[in-house]
Amino acid sequence: MKMFLALALAGAPMAMALACGTIAAPLACTVSIGGNFTYTFDNFQFINTSGTGGGKTYAPDDVSINAGPGGGNLAFITFTKTNGSTNTGTTFFANSGELTGVRFTYDVTLSVISVGTAQFTGQPEVNYNAQRLGNGNPSLQMIVTNPPNGESCSASIPVPQGFCDLPPGTTNFLRTGDLLTIDGGSGTANATVLSYTNVYDATFTAGAAGVPEPSTWLLMGAGLAAIGKLRKRK
Repeated sequence: MKMFLALALAGAPMAMALACGTIAAPLACTVSIGGNFTYTFDNFQFINTSGTGGGKTYAPDDVSINAGPGGGNLAFITFTKTNGSTNTGTTFFANSGELTGVRFTYDVTLSVISVGTAQFTGQPEVNYNAQRLGNGNPSLQMIVTNPPNGESCSASIPVPQGFCDLPPGTTNFLRTGDLLTIDGGSGTANATVLSYTNVYDATFTAGAAGVPEPSTWLLMGAGLAAIGKLRKRK
């Protein structure tokens, strides 16, 4: 499962990604999977930001959102630094002696399109694309909850990828929190995060069309009988 998630995301065409605005001004963000069900990412909430030692204090408009299908039943949501926002630059970074971070939450809901049911499965994944010099250290924590139950996982160098267990009782809804921390290290060090991503997997079980209740059959039968009598009279 873990290898499959990583490979599927790596092969996902970014051209299929949907631009979903920023944390400050999110847009509709729904990803359709095979015409059977959708992932909807919404209710983005900026929690806080921090910056010490001269590190940047990021704002909600600094975080851009993109989402798309990741192959099979997977969907991903990726966060990048907005160009031309409150803080300049196109990456999240910290120089030597600096510490910076940003935290926000959002909801993920599965909805069926065709007849059937959809629910989360496997292990939600967190990963990032980062660079560092010396002892600079970027890290990312992902917390998935099905209130009130929650699980967490993290990614940090040298393994920029982590997998969370699904909280007990999870079906078609999750609330996710992401906490990005960038430690610029010391000396000639620094650290940069180009993007970070959460990946979700789900199962779809096709269902048969609804079967009429016995009372409905009786009404249908009575209606057909009435039509038959009318035809005889004619």
